[in-house]
Order: sequence, then C-alpha cells, then structure tokens
Amino acid sequence: MSFKITKLNKAFDWESCRDRIGEFEKECEPNPWASWFNLNLIFKKHFPGSTFWLAEIFSDQNGKLIAAGIWRETISKRKCLKLKVLRTVDVVAMRLPPFLMRKNYGEEACKMMAESLPGIARETGV
Repeated sequence: MSFKITKLNKAFDWESCRDRIGEFEKECEPNPWASWFNLNLIFKKHFPGSTFWLAEIFSDQNGKLIAAGIWRETISKRKCLKLKVLRTVDVVAMRLPPFLMRKNYGEEACKMMAESLPGIARETGV
C-alpha cells in the first residue's frame, strides 16, 4: 500500500494541489462535499489558520490514485491530555465517505484508506 501526504496550511499549498485533485475528481464517484472546491472554501471561510492534510492513496495493483481525502488537524482535550486529531470537514453529508474514490474502486478505496490510517497518523504526527 502506498500513500502520499501533503500539508495544506497556506493558500499556496491548496493551489499547488488544485489541478491534480481536480483531474482526479473527474474520475471519481460523485461526492461534492469531498471536492477540492468545497473543502478549500471551508478552509478559507471557517478555518483560515488551521492545518489541513491531503492524503492520496494509490492502488497496489496498478499504481493508480484510487482515493484522496482532506482532513483538518485539531487539538482534542481529554481531562489533562491534549491530543492532535485529524477531523473530517464534511459537516453537511455525514453519511458519505469523507474522501474522493475512483469509480468502480469503492470497496478497494475504503479498504486501502482504512489500512493507511496508521501510516497517515505517523506521517502527520497525529
């Protein structure tokens, strides 16, 4: 399993992945809440100072990008502990997966995303 993590904490970072994710969106199952445009708008309007992370998951079989998701880094307080947590920002459509999935790869994309979560946590320090 392979994945790529990109930190998105400035407008420049968001713009640098716009074309790549935009092209991928054309090959994905419809999910407007996980689109680059929607998440970038949320970043600009609601969380301009927050750090976001783009995770891109690639297929083991053919190396194609099969899933991409953007999460917001937050601090969660649990009694005396402060923990860094990655949260989805798909607040409107909680029943949809919080990431883009290539058409006809839904099951593999979900499985690969779940298997990648420990690696994503290590890469992002969360």
